[in-house]
Amino acid sequence: MVKNKFLWQISQILLALLLTSCGATSEEEREHAILQANIFLNKSRCQEAIDVLEGAGRDNRHAQYLQVLASAYACRAGFREPAFFTTNIAKSATPAPLGGTSTYSTSASMDAPDNDDFDDLQVAIDILLYAGGIPTSKDPTPARRADSFNTDEAGNINAQLLYMLMAQIGKYFYYYGNADVNGVKGLGTGSNVCFVSYENVALDVGGDLSTVLLAAAGTCPNSSAAGHSKLGSVAGGDLQIARLCQGVVLINNFLTIFPVVLSDVGGDTDLDILNTINTAISPLKIVLTAAKTGIGNILETLGQERCVAENTTNDDFLQVYFALFIELLIL
Repeated sequence: MVKNKFLWQISQILLALLLTSCGATSEEEREHAILQANIFLNKSRCQEAIDVLEGAGRDNRHAQYLQVLASAYACRAGFREPAFFTTNIAKSATPAPLGGTSTYSTSASMDAPDNDDFDDLQVAIDILLYAGGIPTSKDPTPARRADSFNTDEAGNINAQLLYMLMAQIGKYFYYYGNADVNGVKGLGTGSNVCFVSYENVALDVGGDLSTVLLAAAGTCPNSSAAGHSKLGSVAGGDLQIARLCQGVVLINNFLTIFPVVLSDVGGDTDLDILNTINTAISPLKIVLTAAKTGIGNILETLGQERCVAENTTNDDFLQVYFALFIELLIL
């Protein structure tokens, strides 16, 4: 075993020397880095995979490079796509519509807004979201990614992105939704029963958030019920817009990408769970759109920068989005 490891290390050194002596192009160096990184990832040596890929220099239009780089950061976050697909995805809709994501094996590691695993997985997500060099000031739509890649490349990026988004939603719901082991919001080890402590924002359909929450199913009974302290409070004047926008962007990108992936894979029964989720979520989107004029804009927001920029001076839409949509995605 030691001998084989030594021979492998020597072969890599010789290959690196050969590339250098021959004046290897950036593309050749990047291809070599991808090969090395895949070897590292097969051995769960996540940091070494990151180092070799970042050392070769990022190429936002090289699909394979971006996918392996995203996998390396996801690896460091404790996310493994094969394990996620076989172990976690079937849990997604129990409880419905998306409460089961908080019961994923990767969700319970989330214990703070700056949790390292959460941050690493977000890096992986952003690498794929903005693949093709999409500016972070713009919404990273599937159409914009498709402009830079062929059909197969774009499809593979979207599929990988979908699973990472679902895992990240699970972390977000578990922590900020205070979910218990069964995925029920507000029954975890924390004290909050809602995501946010809301104010009574008036709605176009009559009443306000307090009226609607009181009539809705779930554990968040009214607008003044305790929200998660790390999302801030309206009363305290410290509502955490950036953290709220993380939830908006995760959910909106998931809802945008999964129909594209389903269309690509055709009748893949392993992804039937996504149709179940869509059936449960669609009526909530209709109610949300009717609740307040202009709320449709936030449903279309896919970029963190745009979300923060458009909601910092007026957080009413964020509050309505969370109260009438996210609170009902994990009950």
